[in-house]
Amino acid sequence: MVTGNNLEGERMNVLKQQKTGTKRLRGTVLRQLTLLAKMTTPKLREKWIELNGIEPPGYTRRQLQRRLSYRVQEMYYGTLDEQSNQRLGELAHTDALASASKTFKKKIAVGKVLSGTRFKRRWRGVEYEVLSVEGGFEYQGKVYRSLTAVARAITGMKRSGRDFFGLPPLSKEEIKKKGGSPSK
Repeated sequence: MVTGNNLEGERMNVLKQQKTGTKRLRGTVLRQLTLLAKMTTPKLREKWIELNGIEPPGYTRRQLQRRLSYRVQEMYYGTLDEQSNQRLGELAHTDALASASKTFKKKIAVGKVLSGTRFKRRWRGVEYEVLSVEGGFEYQGKVYRSLTAVARAITGMKRSGRDFFGLPPLSKEEIKKKGGSPSK
């Protein structure tokens, strides 16, 4: 079991290593992360106790790996200062997507695209970028009503905008909600 004093002592050792070179430190962190990726769930649980001093929650193997990877980096590189943490909290509180409920996010993902979403597509060696704006999609300074119209402007032929930009097709229910009729 690691106590707070041991963690602080380990942090001091890390700071000494930093003085000897960041390559050595980076290698140590990368080595730890590589070892975590190869560990079994029981070994990850042991590592959790070693680094945190308490029993781990009922996480899956992947969750344990992610949390421990974060913890290893946090121990070596340090954490954000209080002012940065407060600013991130403020941003998360005021950002519509960060504070949206799961059902709201699901509704957005189903049929509508949020304003500000960027679509990138490489076609015939040229990269195209389209921005979702209020009332349509902006491409080369012009606002189009649909992604299909943008795809037509780019390719010169009629084709599904959702397909062209790699979005999943709408379900029959979503098509009915939009006022169209399913083709199949």
